[in-house]
Amino acid sequence: RRLTTRSVRTPTLPHDPPAPTAMDALSSLQRQLQRATQKESESTRRVAAFLAGTSPPDASDDPASPAVLAELHRLAALTYNPAENAAAFARLGDALSRPADHAPRHVERALVLCRHLVLYGCAESVDRAREYGRQCEALAGYNTAVGRGIVHRIL
Repeated sequence: RRLTTRSVRTPTLPHDPPAPTAMDALSSLQRQLQRATQKESESTRRVAAFLAGTSPPDASDDPASPAVLAELHRLAALTYNPAENAAAFARLGDALSRPADHAPRHVERALVLCRHLVLYGCAESVDRAREYGRQCEALAGYNTAVGRGIVHRIL
C-alpha cells in the first residue's frame, strides 16, 4: 500500500482586531466632534434666517403677515424638542443680550420671536424666556428712529 499524505486543514480562527490605541480613540473623538459642530440644528438655522430677515422669503416686515406667522409657528413647533429649544434660545439670547451689536430690525425680530415662542411654544420656552426678561425690560428704553422703542411696538 501506498501511503499518501493528505493535507489536513486546521480550522482558522478569526483574528481579533487589534486593540484600539489611544491615538485611535483620540482620532475617533475628533471625528465625532467635527461631525457635531458641522451639523447645525434646524432651529438654529431657522432662527438665524428669521432674525436676519431672510426667512420667510418674500415676506413683508409685518409680523402678522401669513408667511411670517407660518414661519413663527414652525419655530414654535420645534421648541417641543428640548435640544432644539435650547439651540433656538441660545441664538435669541445673543440678539437680546447685546442689542447694540445688532441692527434694530434684528433685535425687533428677536423680540417678536421670543414673544411668539412664549405664547405658542412648549412650557420650557416660557422658562427660557423668563431668563431673558431683564434684557427685554432694558430694551423698553432702547430708542430707535421709528417711535417709542422696540418693546412698545411689539407688546
